[in-house]
Amino acid sequence: ATEPEPADIEASRAESESPVEGGGYDGAIPASSIDGEEEETFAPDSLPTAADHGSTVPEATFNFTNSIIGAGAIGLGGAMAVSGGLISVALILFFGYLTKLSLDLVIRLSIETEGAHGSYEDLAQVALGRPGRLLVMACKLMYSFGCLIAYIVVIKDNAAEAIRNLAYGAADQHHEGDLFHEILSNSSLFTWSVSLAFILPLCLLRDMTPLASFSVVSVASMFAIVAIVVYMYYFCPDIALSGGSMYHKWFEIRSGALESLGTFLFTFVSQHTVHLVFGSLKPSLRTLPKWKLVSSYSLGSATFVSLSVGIFVYMTFWEATKSDIFEIYPQGWMVDLAKILLCLVLDHGIHVPAPFLHLSRTVNSDIGSPVLWH
Repeated sequence: ATEPEPADIEASRAESESPVEGGGYDGAIPASSIDGEEEETFAPDSLPTAADHGSTVPEATFNFTNSIIGAGAIGLGGAMAVSGGLISVALILFFGYLTKLSLDLVIRLSIETEGAHGSYEDLAQVALGRPGRLLVMACKLMYSFGCLIAYIVVIKDNAAEAIRNLAYGAADQHHEGDLFHEILSNSSLFTWSVSLAFILPLCLLRDMTPLASFSVVSVASMFAIVAIVVYMYYFCPDIALSGGSMYHKWFEIRSGALESLGTFLFTFVSQHTVHLVFGSLKPSLRTLPKWKLVSSYSLGSATFVSLSVGIFVYMTFWEATKSDIFEIYPQGWMVDLAKILLCLVLDHGIHVPAPFLHLSRTVNSDIGSPVLWH
């Protein structure tokens, strides 16, 4: 057999690396090493493949951490109150570890499966055919739509009142002619204003890379909420309630443990953003070992924040703890600040943009894709 000419080698290489229809690459592209042997990386269809575009591992970690922690952590104290102390901690740790395993598995399958193209829908198409793709699409659409509604409701219920209390005081006073006070007094008008001025521009981004700087602020805000909760536990003892015996507070498994499983699990739900975050990495970093770093740091930080909020709120009010912790703390500037920080997490992080990106991608790409209907 004759050796191939250099021109033929270059032509073959160019053909294998040429973009497929839709702007991505068909299948996996070999790179350096996975577990000491060969490492694979891929570029999702909808993302640019320029070597200088994308997030670094720390930036992706902040993005992914921010997509995990948020409103779910606020409700853990109430779930612990109806479930029991130690059983709640054990379940939170278990679901955090289970989420870590599932996220790494999804990325590994996306890399190793021919035709997966870096999306849940394509992975389901390869495994289960059209019914699998439709099922994944329906679940992601419903979950993303529900998240968008829930986050907007949280902002509407907390942001305007907290800002008004900090700016004008908690007393109900009339401020005729003050436009800003009028907007804050109308929660619907305030929510529309925030949505159009801040949330909508973030949702119009094409990928998650520019959100890294916002995610740093959001993660810092969540740690600030933890600091406020811890401070009020140690330095505001007059608000604390008695919780009975040690067994009753920590070792008893209560009847609400089963119904609280959804709350514990929701704390770590992030599978719908896994491909967005992985695809936002620089092409050279889209490898399984790099992703495992991102998922480990992100899940570790999210678990720490969630447990800190849940445990300290539970130790403050014990069985009287409610799902919305802002309803049980006495009115004050620290509580108002915590409300604003929570809304900042949802507004300026990726909590709202991520589900919106899913919805827009599904509507624009998947629903109109010939792969789905033919």
